[in-house]
Amino acid sequence: LFGSLTLFGAYFGILLGSTTASLLTYLTKDTPYFEYAWRGAFIFGILLGAIGLYIRKKAPETKEFIEAKEKGDLQKNPLKTLLATHSKSLICGIGMTLLPAVSSWLIMAYFPTYTTQYGKLAEYQTLSLETCSLLVIVFCIPLCGYLSDKWGRFPFLFAAPTLIFSTCIVTGK
Repeated sequence: LFGSLTLFGAYFGILLGSTTASLLTYLTKDTPYFEYAWRGAFIFGILLGAIGLYIRKKAPETKEFIEAKEKGDLQKNPLKTLLATHSKSLICGIGMTLLPAVSSWLIMAYFPTYTTQYGKLAEYQTLSLETCSLLVIVFCIPLCGYLSDKWGRFPFLFAAPTLIFSTCIVTGK
């Protein structure tokens, strides 16, 4: 459950962005501001990014990092060490995250374009559907984290690709 909270936070931020895009597109669809409304969201995003950078610069380092730095235990080339000592785990980690990453890309990047161009939906409708799907994802992430604590990791690692591929077979996509 606690491990799922980082993914929850990331998707919640994406949900906020999708909601903003959906609202801006809907509110400005028949106005002369439609072509320029996205700039306001980007300016707001730049301001939020600056605030986040400020917070990160002012946040203290962890006690463990400070101790390792004082002892000189920090790796000079951590990427080289990772590849040399943990390559099998790295490949497994990449493999486990590849399908969810591709699925997320389909929902967040390809789906709006596809449904607007080929599904003949208005852009605000597509963005609203994307926002709804992200809302479901944001709800399911901590729920699945909780359930995986109860039932174990394997059922979820097995169920996710099975559901994704069976959905592709049923829809013919």
